Amino acid sequence: MGVFDNAWKASGNLSQQIGKKVGPAAGHTKEWIVKNPKQTASIAASVLVPPIAAAAAVPIIAGVGFSATGVVAGSTAAAMQASIGNVAAGSMFAFMQSAGAGGAAAGVLQGSVWGATSAAAWGATVASFFKTSESNDNGEVETPNDGKDGGVIEEEKEKE
Repeated sequence: MGVFDNAWKASGNLSQQIGKKVGPAAGHTKEWIVKNPKQTASIAASVLVPPIAAAAAVPIIAGVGFSATGVVAGSTAAAMQASIGNVAAGSMFAFMQSAGAGGAAAGVLQGSVWGATSAAAWGATVASFFKTSESNDNGEVETPNDGKDGGVIEEEKEKE
């Protein structure tokens, strides 16, 4: 057997070993998803919302009236500009004009929106894993995440 044959055989053995570990992990993941639909949705939203919001940022400001050719006449942006008068360099209005025109500010706007939505989404996700203590009908305080409705899955105890 050559070196490549040995490497191929070893990779096959490695794949089998990985498969033995991944199967049970996938099963545990599926169980967790079924038991924790709110947390699962929150995690999915944390992954999906930021890029969608960032992609929508420039079209939204275009809808307000900041376009590639400048401020659109009769738009909300035109009304804001009329109320400002001379636009100062470095102002928020100048930033929006640059972003609408596809300048460097467009990337900064998208990055800022991505960061803000990520922080908000992941903050909500983390909060969904914790509950405040609540009193039952007897006035006793129940502990959150008692394993019945969410929280972190405890590692399986080995059978003795």
